[in-house]
Amino acid sequence: MPTEMPSTAQNLIPNPAHRLMNGGTGPDSSPAYWEGILREFRNHLAIVAARTSQLSALLPGAVAAQSADCLQDIDNSASLVEGLLSCLDAAQTPGGQAISDVGDVVTRALRLAGPGIHRNVRVEIEATPGALRTRGAAVESALALLLMDLGRFAPGGAPLFPDTDTQRSLGERGRIRVTVHAKGGAVRMRLSTSRQARDTPSNWRLALAKALLAPLGGEIAGSPVGFEIQFRSP
Repeated sequence: MPTEMPSTAQNLIPNPAHRLMNGGTGPDSSPAYWEGILREFRNHLAIVAARTSQLSALLPGAVAAQSADCLQDIDNSASLVEGLLSCLDAAQTPGGQAISDVGDVVTRALRLAGPGIHRNVRVEIEATPGALRTRGAAVESALALLLMDLGRFAPGGAPLFPDTDTQRSLGERGRIRVTVHAKGGAVRMRLSTSRQARDTPSNWRLALAKALLAPLGGEIAGSPVGFEIQFRSP
């Protein structure tokens, strides 16, 4: 299933992340219709989830077993879209500022990113105790977007597909390492994998993550093995 919109469609849709980074002052920056769009998506996702569960319950046992992978893919895709909608929510409704524990923020990010990370990719965390200035769910949403971006690919940049042969060939090589260092009010995070990350305009996840962190003094830079995030002291 394609995970990116065709370039012809992308050119017809305004870039909300670009507007956010420029103060949201464009002629279509009103959040009213975005709230409606997100609500509509969620309504349809609820229908998909309910119908999938109903279909699974109604199918004869043998047919249900044969269709288990298909039904699971539908459920995973619905969960992934729900997570992406939460990230858009964080961009459209920033929320109030607070000081949060770094570990708690990373844990929430992993929970949000989970459906978008391939099941053969393992995430490892190494974090020093510290606090981070946050605003609503902006930080965890940005981290989740970056984790999903890295977790969609195998080492070397090959797409990860949920087939058995691919899983066997990857073994334990699908891995993302999250390291967090907090010192003197500044926080630095590194998300690393053996896949090379590229900071390109077509990477909308990276663009949205940058827009979410910019108001909090967070800066994201692509590195040869992932992403580095630096939060300036408040």
